[in-house]
Amino acid sequence: MKWARPLVRLAGAILIGIAPAYAQDRCYTAVEAIKPATVKLVARAQVRSGPNASRFVDSPATGVVIADSGFVLTAYHLLRGLGDFAPETLTVTASIGSVSQRAWVIDAEQTTDLLLLKLGNSGPYAHVDLGSAFGLSVGAVLMSYGFPGADLHDVTPKGEIVSKTPDGGSVWAIAMEFKSGQSGSPVIDCDGRLVGIAKGMIGGTGVFVPIEFADPLLAFVRFEGLRREVETLRAQVEDLNRSLDPVRHDLIWSARRVTGGLKLDYRKRVTGGPDPTEAKVELRVFVNGDPNGIPPQMLVATPESVSADGGVLGAAANLEQIEQMIRILRPNASRIEYEAVIDPLFEDGGDGTAGVPASVRLTGGGT
Repeated sequence: MKWARPLVRLAGAILIGIAPAYAQDRCYTAVEAIKPATVKLVARAQVRSGPNASRFVDSPATGVVIADSGFVLTAYHLLRGLGDFAPETLTVTASIGSVSQRAWVIDAEQTTDLLLLKLGNSGPYAHVDLGSAFGLSVGAVLMSYGFPGADLHDVTPKGEIVSKTPDGGSVWAIAMEFKSGQSGSPVIDCDGRLVGIAKGMIGGTGVFVPIEFADPLLAFVRFEGLRREVETLRAQVEDLNRSLDPVRHDLIWSARRVTGGLKLDYRKRVTGGPDPTEAKVELRVFVNGDPNGIPPQMLVATPESVSADGGVLGAAANLEQIEQMIRILRPNASRIEYEAVIDPLFEDGGDGTAGVPASVRLTGGGT
């Protein structure tokens, strides 16, 4: 992680381990209750570029089981720590106590550094109850439990919330120390409810992601009854394992106007993987905010540059001519904007695979 400056100063002591004086502390009792639901994770894959090219590398983290059917929430940089890896070589090993098994990638939220996995063995599993972080105040005492280093040695930090918005709200600061391998550890309240996921250290202070930011990944866990979905999800997991398509083909798009057309910039959910061979673009026109009356323009965008983290596609469109026509037909036009609806196409092994469509509003369309 790269941060411009330390955001907060560590306040208070870090307590490691369960000292005799705290043996009866209900917070530590809560930690004891979640230990069977805490998972040591190791991701392994073959690197495709750089000094470690062709070598297999490992990335450690901690996770927590959030449903008895075996869904595990952890930090996304379990995968990012592998660098530019070949997705088809990825394996994730999950250890609960002395039992190890495969885990599969289900979904990811890279912007909030969260990753959802599914344990391969059939359950039921011990799991934590989901709580709420947004109702907590600065100074609230929280606990965590995780696995630093390469073995199953565990630590139990305890600390208070220092700040709720050190980077604009997606992570909160807490007076805990998270070492390498503890990213993804559960952060719980003293009733044992999951209120966040450990992210790491910033300027000497621990930070975690409040559990509410995991809602895009956990909506079906909270509301749809995972027990009734196990068989369907098992088939989906097998498909995901074969290609990792939902992660590899999901791109984050932005659009910009240039002379003679558009540039469509994309960033990848996972470094490496396939790139779009082209993109079909439906360019919608908004006059004074109204999308009606102007037919959309259909374009094809082709690659102009590619990197491990993203790339640029270009599409020809005579926006000046469109705007001249609009001002003739609509003399009251004071604001002209565009929305690019992007449908990318990929080519994997000769088979065309559709990506995830995206809609991007192009600002500065014209006035």
